[in-house]
Amino acid sequence: MAESTEKKIRKFFQVGTIECMILCVALAIITGILFISIGFWKTLLIVALIALGLFIGGVTNKREFFRSGMDKVNAQRAERDAHRAALEEKVRETVRKPAEEVKEAAADAEEAAVESLNEGVEAAEETADEIAAETEALADGIEEKADEIAEEAKKVGAEADAALEEVSAAVGEAQETAEAAADAAEQ
Repeated sequence: MAESTEKKIRKFFQVGTIECMILCVALAIITGILFISIGFWKTLLIVALIALGLFIGGVTNKREFFRSGMDKVNAQRAERDAHRAALEEKVRETVRKPAEEVKEAAADAEEAAVESLNEGVEAAEETADEIAAETEALADGIEEKADEIAEEAKKVGAEADAALEEVSAAVGEAQETAEAAADAAEQ
C-alpha cells in the first residue's frame, strides 16, 4: 500500500511517530551545531527568524490566526476565572457554615444565659419576698413585745408611784413623829 506524499509529510509532524522522532533529532543536531559554531544568541536569532518566516509564509489569514489565539486565551482565562469563582464560592460556603454554626451557638448561649438570668431574678425576688415576710413577722413580734414591755413598764411605774407615795407618807409621818418627839424632849 502506497501512502500519499501528504500523509508521509503529516507523519513527520505527528507526535509519537518514528518520522516525527527522526525530524526532532535532526533539528536538535542542527541546533547543537549552530550553538557550537556561531553561539547561543545568534542561533536564537536564526530560530526566531525561521519561525517568523514560517508564520508569514504559512498563515494565510493572520488576523483570524490572532483572533483564534486570543479566543483560546480568553476561553482559557474565562475557564480559569469560572474555576476560581467556583473555588471561592466553595471556600465562602465552607467558612459560612462554621460561622452560621457559631452564630447559632452564640444565640443558643445567649438565650440560655437570659433564661438563667431570668430564673436567678425570679429566685432572688422569691427570696426577697420571703425575707420581707419574715422581717415583717419579726417586726410585728418585736412590736407586740414592745407593747407588752410598755404595758409592764406602765404597771411597774404605777406601782412605783404608789410605793413612792407610801414612802413619802411614811417619811412625812416619821418626820412629824420625830418633830413631836423633839418637841416633847425639849419640854
